[in-house]
Amino acid sequence: MQVVVFLFIDAVLVVAASAGALFLRGNFSFDHSEAQAALPYVCISVAAFFPIAILLGLNRTLWRFANLTDHVKVLVAVIGIMASATIGTFLYSRLDGIARSLPVLQGILMLMLMSGTRVLFRLHHLQRRWQNVNEANSAQFVSGVESVLVVGVNEISDLYLKTVAEFSGGRIVIAGLLGLRGRHVGHKVGTLEVLGTPEDVEDVMRDLDVRGVTINRIVVTVAYNSLPPSSQLALRLVEQRRGIQIDYFAKQLGLDQPSPKRQPPQASGPSVQKDPELRLDRPYWKIKRVVDAVASAVLLVVLSPVMLLIGLIVAIELKGSPLFWQQRPGRGGWPFRVRKFQTMSAAHDALGQRLSDDERQTWSGRFLRRTRLDELPQLYNVLIGDMSFIGPRPLLPRDQPQIANARLSVRPGLTGWAQANGGRHLSIEAKANLDQWYVRNASFALDIKILAKTAVMIVFGEKTNLQAVADATVQLATQAEPLKRPTGDLSGVSLPTVGRETAAAVRIAS
Repeated sequence: MQVVVFLFIDAVLVVAASAGALFLRGNFSFDHSEAQAALPYVCISVAAFFPIAILLGLNRTLWRFANLTDHVKVLVAVIGIMASATIGTFLYSRLDGIARSLPVLQGILMLMLMSGTRVLFRLHHLQRRWQNVNEANSAQFVSGVESVLVVGVNEISDLYLKTVAEFSGGRIVIAGLLGLRGRHVGHKVGTLEVLGTPEDVEDVMRDLDVRGVTINRIVVTVAYNSLPPSSQLALRLVEQRRGIQIDYFAKQLGLDQPSPKRQPPQASGPSVQKDPELRLDRPYWKIKRVVDAVASAVLLVVLSPVMLLIGLIVAIELKGSPLFWQQRPGRGGWPFRVRKFQTMSAAHDALGQRLSDDERQTWSGRFLRRTRLDELPQLYNVLIGDMSFIGPRPLLPRDQPQIANARLSVRPGLTGWAQANGGRHLSIEAKANLDQWYVRNASFALDIKILAKTAVMIVFGEKTNLQAVADATVQLATQAEPLKRPTGDLSGVSLPTVGRETAAAVRIAS
């Protein structure tokens, strides 16, 4: 029920933004002729809102917990609605009688109203939480109530305060906070004051004793090894002298381990180590990211009607969500979600029997996979920085080659050198060799070549390029400079483990 209510409220806000745009366009008055001309635009805006909101999951987010990701989704939805309404109205009436400023004004108002409503819900929810904290503080003289001093002013301390407000039922009273930096002292987090630093803990507790507040426990919301030595000493002394229990939040979760350098999880994927030959500090990689972000934003706007149509067709055919995601290792081995349009039905039939992939294929799925249109949602991955347009395709953890330093050192791509030279016809080892060759030789000229070869592949189908496989394999085996064509007798070269097509390519090259 709540899902429908949120969807209805957003739809009303779209209508209100459209009416407000007309009102502003008419210098704070309604021009009936202009409003009548804009009626198709408004209707298309509302019609486009529902599938876009459902595709982005706006109807499934709880507004009282709205975060930055939710506001980004609102921005993408607003852009999609504007693009769909503009293109749809152009096809209907060539935008006759509609001011060119109307979509801009409508978009600004939609963003303000939809994001603003979520902010208000979140603020209201936070106010209720802090009210619970105040009620708990007013009960501090009740028998059995525990007074707690919190060390740390960060997201974890904020989470701990919310947890106490939600679950303690007034049995825990937060007396105040200790900040790691002196500049925090005197400031407030909600209704709670930062009373000092960990070094001042004895003075703070004596002052609280005078005020009738006896501290029973201290909760530290930062890792112990990140505290300055003076703070560690002060906390140990107060624990020994006063017998106060000190809880280290991270240690209770089993996370307070020395971690001088952030490393990706090793158990679920291949090792990733720096390779100086990759030259990842070149300006090319930074410029490439800027190009990716701008191009993906433009394509999301231009292709939003196409994506909307595909989403509707898939949702109708599969009678469910049109989107599908898989978690795959990305840059540095860190997992992220790859998004696609659904191209297969459920894995089991009504009797619970497992279906083959051929039985699960739908007519729309075959078309989307053949034309690669099922990959369009990954433009969002490119926009937020999980992926790039050109790069190694992200593989499932079980398909990752054991040595994957090069292919996991850059952002995965929508298409890559491996896809342009054989794609699904290649073995995992051959793809890995081609991907590593690309990372070592990446350039804008090569990216353009890959885009052109990908377009040809989509039209005419995949075709294995044995020469490209041979070039990549020999370069990796000899650790030489990029070779345009391997020459000479290669029989004595020690090659990495390769697939049959790779071995055949090397024989051809030699």
